Amino acid sequence: MFRQRVRLTWIYYKLIQCENFSGTHRTPCYIWENLLRCSILFLTFMKKKIGIILFSIFLSLGMVSTAVAQRIGDSGVYTDTLFWEAVSKIGSDNESAIMLFKEASQAYLDQKNYKRYTLCLQGLATIYQFEGQVEKEKEYWEKAYYGIVPYAKVIPEYIGTAAYNLASFEIGYGNYSKALILLEQTQKYLLGISTYEDSVGVLIGINKSYNDLGIVYGKLGDYQKAIQIFEVTLEHANNLLDPNALDRLTILNNLGIGNFYIHNYDKAKSYYYQTLALATKANLATSPIYNAHQSLALIYLQEDKLDSVKILLKKIDNLPKKDTLKVYRPGVIHQIKGEYFLKVDSLEKALREFKNQLKWRTKEYRLGYDKKIEFFIQAHQQLAETYQSLGYIDSALYIYQQALDHLKINNHDISTPYPLLGAPILDGKAQAHLDLYAQTHNKTDLNTAFWCYLTADSLIDRVRNNLQNEDSKLFFSQKSRPFYERAIRFCVMMHNMTSDQQYLERAFYFSERNKATLLFQSLQDAGAKLATGLPDTLLEREQNLKADIAFYKNKIFELQQAQSEKDKSQLSNFRQILFDREEAYRMLIKQLETDYPAYYGLKYNQAIMPTRQIQKRLDQDQVLIEFFEGDSSIYLFAISKETIAVYEQEKTALYDEQLQLLQSGLHKPQQGIAGLKSFAQPAYYLYQHLLKPILSDKQYDHLLIIPDGRLSYLPFELLLQQPATFEGLDDRRAGRSFRHLAYLFKEKTVRYAYSGSLLFSTLSAPKAAKHEMAAFAPAYEGSWFLASNQAQAESVAGLFDGDAFTGRKANKENFMSLAGDYRILHLAMHAEPDLYSPLRARLIFAGDETADTASLYAYELYNLKLHAQLIVLAACESGHGKLEKSEGVYSLARAFRYAGCPAIVSSFWKADGRTTTQLMEIFYKKLAQGAHKSESLQSAKLAYLASASNSQLHPYYWGNFVLIGPDDPIGNKRMWPQLLGALALLVVGILFWRSRPGLLLRRRFNGGMDERQ
Repeated sequence: MFRQRVRLTWIYYKLIQCENFSGTHRTPCYIWENLLRCSILFLTFMKKKIGIILFSIFLSLGMVSTAVAQRIGDSGVYTDTLFWEAVSKIGSDNESAIMLFKEASQAYLDQKNYKRYTLCLQGLATIYQFEGQVEKEKEYWEKAYYGIVPYAKVIPEYIGTAAYNLASFEIGYGNYSKALILLEQTQKYLLGISTYEDSVGVLIGINKSYNDLGIVYGKLGDYQKAIQIFEVTLEHANNLLDPNALDRLTILNNLGIGNFYIHNYDKAKSYYYQTLALATKANLATSPIYNAHQSLALIYLQEDKLDSVKILLKKIDNLPKKDTLKVYRPGVIHQIKGEYFLKVDSLEKALREFKNQLKWRTKEYRLGYDKKIEFFIQAHQQLAETYQSLGYIDSALYIYQQALDHLKINNHDISTPYPLLGAPILDGKAQAHLDLYAQTHNKTDLNTAFWCYLTADSLIDRVRNNLQNEDSKLFFSQKSRPFYERAIRFCVMMHNMTSDQQYLERAFYFSERNKATLLFQSLQDAGAKLATGLPDTLLEREQNLKADIAFYKNKIFELQQAQSEKDKSQLSNFRQILFDREEAYRMLIKQLETDYPAYYGLKYNQAIMPTRQIQKRLDQDQVLIEFFEGDSSIYLFAISKETIAVYEQEKTALYDEQLQLLQSGLHKPQQGIAGLKSFAQPAYYLYQHLLKPILSDKQYDHLLIIPDGRLSYLPFELLLQQPATFEGLDDRRAGRSFRHLAYLFKEKTVRYAYSGSLLFSTLSAPKAAKHEMAAFAPAYEGSWFLASNQAQAESVAGLFDGDAFTGRKANKENFMSLAGDYRILHLAMHAEPDLYSPLRARLIFAGDETADTASLYAYELYNLKLHAQLIVLAACESGHGKLEKSEGVYSLARAFRYAGCPAIVSSFWKADGRTTTQLMEIFYKKLAQGAHKSESLQSAKLAYLASASNSQLHPYYWGNFVLIGPDDPIGNKRMWPQLLGALALLVVGILFWRSRPGLLLRRRFNGGMDERQ
């Protein structure tokens, strides 16, 4: 870094030297400017003394330059003099500076000196910023950018800088969509500059634009995307800047903020401690020191480490308090103290601190310190919530309304640029109105609360659609879940009070809003692409980018586990490549949405299907049962052809215990009477708790279940409608009792879906496939567990005139190249879930497993385009995986749904190879005969239960397979010619007998006489 500084100083010295011997009369002015550049350069690299000395020389030469301009009367020099005089008056005599800049800007424009012209405009914008004249400031930032766009090829670096400045303005006022476009332009122009003279300044500008890009994504709630950008920016800064540079501290601080928001507290703390170390080394008694201490205190509050909070508060109190509002930030201190008193249940003291917080946050906000409206609104929210907790409802409502007024949210306009901030305020206000209703019984409060819930939901939808990163979307869905639980509870209460059907429908709507939204978005996007006929070249480019992104994400995960020095270097490289690919993908999607408005309209038309439309799609003997598992209650929605009902069940310790007992008993069964009890007792209890309220009054033959939370691991068809009898049983006879238990599937078919809206959506239906069926069954050395999988594959393929890929032919390459051509896919092989990193769940094909060429990972499936109507995963734990609240289980089954397969048969736990073969043969036979998928699976389990030996009757052996998705018969196309031939013969026979009625009657009469004889 020292050599770089020396080299750049030498370059500027040579420029000055060249000007000295150029013989031109404008020499002093140019010497002056180059000295200014040197001073700014040294100031940037934290060499203050050298920078100040050069700056002093620069001011002295300014007077010389002015004298030269007056003596020779050169218009160019005179305009330069006006410009530098204006610069020198910024802050001390703004009125004169404005006049000078305006005169100089017009002169530069006449001289076609577009560089200086835009600098004058930026100078005017800066002055108006100091003066607090927002409209004027905006006017000149826009002129400085849009006014010089036509000269992009001549002055790209100036356009890039102007775009960056305008983007910073838009960020300050919440116009994030505009800011994103401007930051893209910044990078476009600056990345195209290659001249060595400006390379460092340009790179610093690029890094600053990346940093602001991360800030914008953070403001939009896309924290994971922001963190990714900050990580790349930090690596750039490490290579570019002095280790103590202020920009690097800013990036570290931003990384701390991002990780704090996603509750990754250990990482956040590490970044703040790095900030402290660097700031202390550089002897910076400025905001990084204060901010790091304050942020660490807030993290320790979240971790309930109250002693650490006290220590940090003392350290902060001992720091110098100069420039109080800008550096010390009293608002943050009062926030920390307020949250501390909440932790120790001292509400009155917390109220006092939050009042002080709002007072100081208001001062900070009005004075324009970073324009961080989120802290200003957060202060309102914390004060209002504390008022609410103390029972001061009117005061809470007043503060909530103040926040909404600042966010410009009202009954007529919810187009706020801050939807992320508005949703929790509306949520809190709704609860305050409910508290007030409990006191006054004024129904107006109920109507207002309902409006708050509906409006907050609209804002949440806006936030969700703006998010780019998949992890950010998942985090946001989980963060929004408590809101939807409260909204459902409110609607159920309103229905109980009024019997108004709209509240039931709205409660179901809120439940659907937090169900598999990421999966729904992905399939909606795929369907929109197909429906609007986007060019194949663009779709292929998108597919390649997605494959690259998945590949580098996996590589980064692998390197993070290794952590050698070589791996760290490679990790940095892969992060940069991943960032570039994701930016290219984002720009491509943006292009598609702009150039193809029909695609945009279909993609974001993710409307929740109304209950009445769902009812039209159900038969008389069907019922859709959707669960929403909240913190204290479980909501059971039952939708049939004619009725809608909702039931609320309390989540008790007994419920948790019985659910855990059943699930563990299915995965690792006990033997004898203990095994029977550990299954039968919780299976009956859960039936009573979860299904009996719905099934006790009405008879439904077919159940469509949309589980939620931990219920996503539960095979409902195994629940018992009647209690088991244990009298007279011993360990030897307990096994056969499993045959006679009152399993739900004995009377009803059961299938599952990720959400009702997704299940009945037609936009993402697969295209027609070329061939009927492909069955894949590798051979594994020394594996008795799957000894019969190849025979299984050949058997089921034969039923559908399909192709069986067994042994070495069942390799990943064949699957990837051929799977898209088949209507039915059957995979009889090993599978492994990954509960830590679900995208690394895998299927193991034939090949060298140690070289990883045999593994097909979930992240690869996400980028496949399959046309199969049904895929059967006859593999271990293909339906098992990491549970993410609101999204469900991240399993291989889910990955195949992403790939476009609407119906999937998968297993909850490890499959027994011989049992699986028996089940699959019966399942496919019924399927080939035209039975529904759920009926085929039901028949297979009933047949197995009737014939299996007593030692293998436990549901562990046969109850692990479930059906997810539509239930329509899939049939066997090969059988249609035979059926049509039989039908033709039948018609001919009937016609023949109708033409011989006399003969028919005589035969009937004679037959009767013969019987009597």
